[in-house]
Amino acid sequence: MRGSENDGAPSLDAAFYVLLRRHTIANIIILYTLASCFTRTFHYMKSLLSKSSPAVRLAFIYIVFSVIWILLSDEVVVRIARHDAGIIAKMQNYKGLLFVIFSGLVLYFTARKIYKNLNDSLFKKEELITKLNALNEAAREGIADYDYRTDVALINEQMKLMMGIDSTIVEGFLQKHYQRIHPADQKRVADGFMSIVQSALLTCKIEFRYLVPDNTYRDVISSCYIIRDPNTTAPLYIMFALHDVTEVRDAKARYYEQQMKFKNALSLSIIEAQEKERNRWAEELHDNVCQVLTVAKLYTEQASIESGKTESLQRAQAMVETALNDIRHISSTIKPPSFSETSLPEAIEELVSNIRRFIEFEFHLDMADAIEEQLSTDQKLMLYRVVQEQLNNILKYADARHVSISLIQKDGHMLLTIHDDGKGFDSEEVKAGIGIKNIKGRLEAFGGGLSIQSGKGKGCELQAHFAL
Repeated sequence: MRGSENDGAPSLDAAFYVLLRRHTIANIIILYTLASCFTRTFHYMKSLLSKSSPAVRLAFIYIVFSVIWILLSDEVVVRIARHDAGIIAKMQNYKGLLFVIFSGLVLYFTARKIYKNLNDSLFKKEELITKLNALNEAAREGIADYDYRTDVALINEQMKLMMGIDSTIVEGFLQKHYQRIHPADQKRVADGFMSIVQSALLTCKIEFRYLVPDNTYRDVISSCYIIRDPNTTAPLYIMFALHDVTEVRDAKARYYEQQMKFKNALSLSIIEAQEKERNRWAEELHDNVCQVLTVAKLYTEQASIESGKTESLQRAQAMVETALNDIRHISSTIKPPSFSETSLPEAIEELVSNIRRFIEFEFHLDMADAIEEQLSTDQKLMLYRVVQEQLNNILKYADARHVSISLIQKDGHMLLTIHDDGKGFDSEEVKAGIGIKNIKGRLEAFGGGLSIQSGKGKGCELQAHFAL
């Protein structure tokens, strides 16, 4: 027994066994506490080592392995040799060799694992860089990785083309970037960018015109992302992306222009159809209704001769005469003038003379002969209808004594002005009626517009314009 080998003293194992039997609960608590402390220490050291460099981890593992070897190897040798000095001496030599072998294996497998992790990280990094470079090359945007502290930027191929620079590394990037912004946009862009930088914002988007190497300005939208110091929020890096939207805007402008042309063509078609229908009704009134009333007038005259002029026949003759005059007036009003046979001033003068049959007013027309030569037939008809509509409004509401009409050319536009000295009205309170809406519709078909200036007791001035 081991007790006899130590001069009758109880062995360490026996004493530990007796202690466990006497203090089982206390020992369990102590062991649990030690295990818990060991586990926490292990996890803490593992977390600490995971954040350290590979060299520190290798050194730590070697030190721990050496300490464990020194503390446990002697005890193992003594137990194996059973306190035989000769065997212990021989095993000490083998112990050194075993330490070298085992420590080498531990360091080998540890270094292999560290190397594998580093190799995987390096491969992922290279793969990420390759994808980033491919994305930069494939992207239509000009991209710049700008170091705010050194004023140096790394730019992609598209940004090189936009800036007209051969190198991917640009020193003094911000100044060179600002120089290519349109002078009218520079201050706005600079102020907006500095306000974003001085704030705590991370993203911004600014629109401006950018000078490209062919000396033309392109419409671009610049988006940027700011990487800031987590403690001071000071900007460290700024990622710029310049997206050229010129072609998109040109396409939208062309689409809008086509839509407007289609809308104007449709409006002209509607107006043309309306004029044809008016002409048909005018001919129908003149050729049919007027003929019937004319025959009715002849019959009443004949009856008046045969039976004498009675009061009933006289009233019938007066009513027929009034109906004939009204129908002739309506027919002449709705029937469009033939500008192949008459001029625009003559058509307006005839229109005014018809109105003067009902109300007397002074009239003045200012229109040079050279202007009419620049107008198409559709434009002449449109101007005639605008004048007609406004004269009807003057006749109904204005109670005017003087009306003037002028048509002049100004900056590639025709400007029609109709002025009267009538009662006027409050243009903000009075809503536009059907007549004004008709005028606007006809002008818009030719890309024109309308403005009315009036006030109570101040008359009215209508100005219509359209491009030649």
